[in-house]
Amino acid sequence: MSLLSYDKSAYTIVSGGQTGVDIAGLNAARSLKFKTGGWAPHGWETLDGPAESLLKKFGLKEHDGGYKPRTIQNVKDSDITLIISRKWMSPGTVLTMNSCKRLGKPFIALTEECVIREIFGLPELEEQLKEVTKVRNSDDMDPVERTMTTIAKCLAGYPTINIAGNAEQNADGIELMSFNLIYDILKRMI
Repeated sequence: MSLLSYDKSAYTIVSGGQTGVDIAGLNAARSLKFKTGGWAPHGWETLDGPAESLLKKFGLKEHDGGYKPRTIQNVKDSDITLIISRKWMSPGTVLTMNSCKRLGKPFIALTEECVIREIFGLPELEEQLKEVTKVRNSDDMDPVERTMTTIAKCLAGYPTINIAGNAEQNADGIELMSFNLIYDILKRMI
């Protein structure tokens, strides 16, 4: 199947192609017909070993460097980053958050249960999410549903979205949990 058949969206979802959250983001995006891409480490490395054909299928390119330069490049090339993590002190999550801050790129950091961990560079979203928690019992919408809708509305203002987070080997089960969360958020952007 040609990558062009997936160019039906105004958005591009990028990631570094690692197992876990990265692949979950690419799979969720692809299933909703979003464009995909990003940078993979030199040698197409993942914790499962080299994955050139899989990552090329998602439109990723091979970076000259390893995990760190690839992570920084994906942040640079994106308008915003969505981070989903369980292990907040993992080197990749820390690098992604610090790179966003250093480059002045906004990010939203969530747990896989859609609990906000940190927001950077998005004061309007912080205010909207405060309102979400204030009106928790005022309507019949679930707080998680309301949070996902609010995040989707924010992400909709950014054409290139980097999705990053824990590798499956470092947070067992995060790939499936993240796929479901990312899918639900991206679907609200269509």
